[in-house]
Amino acid sequence: MDVVTLEKCLELKQVGQDAFESVHTPIWTWPFSTVIPGGTLMALGAAAAYETVSSDFSINTLQAHFLVGPKPDQLLQFRVQCLSESGRFATRVVTLEQSGTAVVHITCSFVRTSAMKGRTMTHSVGRSSPQTAEAITLDDLEVGRNKQGPIFKFQRLPLVYSGNGPAPSNPPPESMTYTSLATISYPIKSKDPRYQALGIIALSDYHILDAPPTLHRIPFGQPAIGDMSRKIPPNEFKLFTSLNHNIRFHIHEGFRADDLCYVEVNNPWASKRRAEVQSRIFDRADNLVATCVQETYYVMKEKDDRLALHRAYDELANPAERPVPLHRHATVIIDSSKTALKYHEAFQTGWLAVPTLVLSIVPDEVAA
Repeated sequence: MDVVTLEKCLELKQVGQDAFESVHTPIWTWPFSTVIPGGTLMALGAAAAYETVSSDFSINTLQAHFLVGPKPDQLLQFRVQCLSESGRFATRVVTLEQSGTAVVHITCSFVRTSAMKGRTMTHSVGRSSPQTAEAITLDDLEVGRNKQGPIFKFQRLPLVYSGNGPAPSNPPPESMTYTSLATISYPIKSKDPRYQALGIIALSDYHILDAPPTLHRIPFGQPAIGDMSRKIPPNEFKLFTSLNHNIRFHIHEGFRADDLCYVEVNNPWASKRRAEVQSRIFDRADNLVATCVQETYYVMKEKDDRLALHRAYDELANPAERPVPLHRHATVIIDSSKTALKYHEAFQTGWLAVPTLVLSIVPDEVAA
């Protein structure tokens, strides 16, 4: 099987007037889950919108609302509606559907860059972090990577204080910057500049959702930044998801998504299970390519949940304390009804939530 490149992942076929269908299946999902990356869904929607505008248009903004989680092993359908088109701008609405159900709603605006010449104001914010790198050396997605994907690589860098004045001993989350290196996994061979923009869209949605927990120093089920051992801490969240995502391009040419990019993330606000996450994407030369705003949603484990989580994690992490050997597949016995739930080795990675009041974890052959 050939590896899935960005171009292959985003391949579409036309099935009607302004209607398209994905070609590649299954779509790669986050390890040990059935969740398709939001960046992949947005890039697919933008690719469909691109099919309805002339080649001299470049994507300028994209707004996405995630409605339902699509199934990775089923094809996606794309219905594109033209809202407006002029000499300078074009606007399209894209509905991603699966089996007749809308799963993502996207609005794309395009700009004809040749019409944007003349006298103008010019300035741009620079990077908040002085950290630089020549390449990604600790890919956060190496575990679970295969020929199906992912189509990108990421590496988190140490947190940086970006507030005013000297850094306090315990800086508040809103004063910190969370930076990642990012790139599309394989070189983009197409000469069509739209693929570089689609690559940036695909990159724009990772290490965004985990920014508020990281800045609050709450375990999120992923290794600590820079941890070569990749030890997985307990996950103190029952549920987390992106509600919507906005991206605005500030330049439309001269950047490459398959070269090293810097994604700087700030979290100005979090409360009542939601958070606003702002990010800036720079190319290797520190040009500001795009900015993003995402609304995120979290359900944290309460006290009893956390105690059960840590107890179960200790049983998995310390073989000497296990009452019986833990095999690849195991049964988790929970609550007073002795209900049995099946878990596999992904349990140890923190990707799956641990049920409340774990009583014991035993191999399948013992549970049977």
